[in-house]
Amino acid sequence: CTLCPVGAISSSRGSKKCTMCPPGLYKPFSNASYCSPCAPGSFNSFEVTSLENACQACQPGTYTIQYGSTKCLICPAGTYNNITQSSKCLPCEAGSYSFEGASTCISCPLGTYSPGGWRDCVPCPPGSFSNVTGSARCEPCEYGTEAKAAGATSCDSCNEG
Repeated sequence: CTLCPVGAISSSRGSKKCTMCPPGLYKPFSNASYCSPCAPGSFNSFEVTSLENACQACQPGTYTIQYGSTKCLICPAGTYNNITQSSKCLPCEAGSYSFEGASTCISCPLGTYSPGGWRDCVPCPPGSFSNVTGSARCEPCEYGTEAKAAGATSCDSCNEG
């Protein structure tokens, strides 16, 4: 019987040949005769040579959803995650947006809105406004007032004519 080094396994009982665990897998303990997949939220992209570098945690803004991943996926725009070793990305809340790979969402600026989970904030259409950051919707102008351009932060009195 050959004792394989850390990170390597013997493919069959009594075999003198040791093989390294392939990417996405690791040897869970020193005398294991099998390779285990990295858990969701972690990965490895190389043959494992030690237990210390077996599986690495996905960083904020990235994730994996399956066992045995060889890389982390980037959170799509409109989503985020702010923890390491995540198996999912969360949609941005209403009034915010994010770029691809975000670890946090950004509040919509004045004159714009987002219902949530969007990659951009949208300017308020003419006839409406937003005078706060992080708006989920635009408010309509009151009777006798108007906002002629998109992205208004207030409404102006109508000109009589």
